[in-house]
Amino acid sequence: MKKFPMMTMAGAALALLICAGTAAAGDLPVQAPRFWAPAGDLVGQEDHFAGTFLVLDDHGSTAKIAEDWQLIEQYAGEGLFRWSGKGLSGGDLVLRGYGTTRTGDFNGRFGASCSRPGRMVWNLDYRLFDNFYDTTSEMRTYAFSLGSEPPVLDPAPVLGWNRGRFGLRYHLADGFDARVGYVRMARDGDKSSLDRLHGSTVEYAQVPGRKILDLTSQEFTVGFSLARGNLDTDLELGYRGYDGTRTVDADRTVADDHKTTSARLDLAYDMGSSLRLLGGGSLAKVENDGSETRDGVGRPLTTETDLSAGRLGAIARLGDSAVLRLGAVVQARNTEGDVDAGTDEVLAVDRERKSTDLRARLTYTGISRTRLQGHVGYKTSDLDEVTTSGGLPGGLVEAAQIVAQEKTTFNAGFDASRRLSRKVSLRLDFGYSGTETDELTTNANGGTDLWYFAMGDRKQDRMDWRVALQLRPLTTLRLDVGHQTDERTFEREDEFSSKTEWKAQHGFAGLSWAAHERVTFTGNFTYGVEEFTLTGGPEPTAGLGPLRYDGTTLRFMPGACVRLSGKWSLEGYYEGVRYEDTGDEGVIDVLEADHDRTTIRSSYRLGEPLTVTATYRRYEFDENRWDDTITDLYALSLSGRF
Repeated sequence: MKKFPMMTMAGAALALLICAGTAAAGDLPVQAPRFWAPAGDLVGQEDHFAGTFLVLDDHGSTAKIAEDWQLIEQYAGEGLFRWSGKGLSGGDLVLRGYGTTRTGDFNGRFGASCSRPGRMVWNLDYRLFDNFYDTTSEMRTYAFSLGSEPPVLDPAPVLGWNRGRFGLRYHLADGFDARVGYVRMARDGDKSSLDRLHGSTVEYAQVPGRKILDLTSQEFTVGFSLARGNLDTDLELGYRGYDGTRTVDADRTVADDHKTTSARLDLAYDMGSSLRLLGGGSLAKVENDGSETRDGVGRPLTTETDLSAGRLGAIARLGDSAVLRLGAVVQARNTEGDVDAGTDEVLAVDRERKSTDLRARLTYTGISRTRLQGHVGYKTSDLDEVTTSGGLPGGLVEAAQIVAQEKTTFNAGFDASRRLSRKVSLRLDFGYSGTETDELTTNANGGTDLWYFAMGDRKQDRMDWRVALQLRPLTTLRLDVGHQTDERTFEREDEFSSKTEWKAQHGFAGLSWAAHERVTFTGNFTYGVEEFTLTGGPEPTAGLGPLRYDGTTLRFMPGACVRLSGKWSLEGYYEGVRYEDTGDEGVIDVLEADHDRTTIRSSYRLGEPLTVTATYRRYEFDENRWDDTITDLYALSLSGRF
């Protein structure tokens, strides 16, 4: 891949105007078409259904395709629907569902909601899906260009997720509502582990470990809302249970048994038409009576955490054009825990953290066709922690590690938007955040080595800004262009005195053009450069140079939709990504990776309610190492409205 030079703002704007494309949905007002959505999936209030038969033709690592695209089965089916009507209680009932067998098992989602205006509303959501995880060591040979392919886990690790959620809100009386909620999540299966000491003494040839999970959590909540005069009150009580086991390669098993009880109270009082006062508080207690078994030896793990928080705030209207929001949050967290082997405590911790968070935000709309908003925040956090072997502080202690930490964070930012004319709008965003941490870690009572890593004093800075121009030269043409910069700096001020810097810049553009009543063009274009450097600190492993990263990414995504007749339509979309990293060019090699994704879809309306759709998708990943893949997916769908 050819290295692109850094573009100036003027050059970037000109190139973006010529080669239009889109960025993420949060970057551009121009909405990207839903061409990645399943065929027949409609947005809106219409009842509909769709059934699809899929054929997969893949080339390359089956495990990597499973991880990247969650595709396993050569032949699969999927379907979706939406239906609305009246429920048994007379309320408005809506049912939605989606299911597929792409992963080899049934995966899907079902949702139901029912409402009776002014009386009650309930909703149900259930999801069942599998996730495939990394099966290789991800450790390359130092000269990794066309290096040897590392071994993989077989079969590919797959973790099943099972989630359910139910909520009911009922209007009991004037100004008085009650609600209940239930959430359940279960994970069962395995995933690759960071433990890579299996099968070889060569790092990049080691097979990763396998982590087996069997975990379930359940949460119950009950709440009440009361509105009387100028006062609004909301109370919520909750209980959460979490239990199960986590096993790594059969030689280490952790059994979890967490219980959390919580209470939250929020108050709001209107002092008048221009001032609203807010307040509240919350309490929570988290207990764990778990255990750890390592090499056949079991040890109880017990922890207890108490959390408390208080909140104050105000919303004030300053005249007709300004709104001021103020907030303050005070939190405290205290944790005690130990690992107990028989009657002797092997390791114990006593940790206490307190924090105060102050925030202010001002919004001003007094200038015609302009909106200005600024915010500022300041947060302090103190941590006192003692980790001991032999018992908690105050008893017979063999060794102790003591941590005293003070952290302060300041952040500020503003965003401005102005409509320059009926066809041109401008938006500018800026944000800054800085954190300073003073940390002292010491040993006491005979301790010599730190049990866990201590970083010492450090500083973090973050700055980002974005400018975007929205153009509407024609009623059928929407064009947006812009530029974004993000910078991060991390400095250690201990004996290593290292500094990490990351900077990214990218320009973006989006185009939507209804060239004809039957033809619509869309486009995306982004060009980005990012650099990462690490200076100072300990020397890297022998054979490796200093850590550097200098990447360039070009992304373009043209597309078109054509209605060939009243019944027949044709869509075509392409997404190309060209990536290059030259940060270690002089030490190892340039890394090049290309992504090509193509979608072609043709739909024919058989009659008023039915449509048949044929879809072809191609996902291609090409890299100058060893993990190239090509996935061809063919689909035939029947959808309709009812």
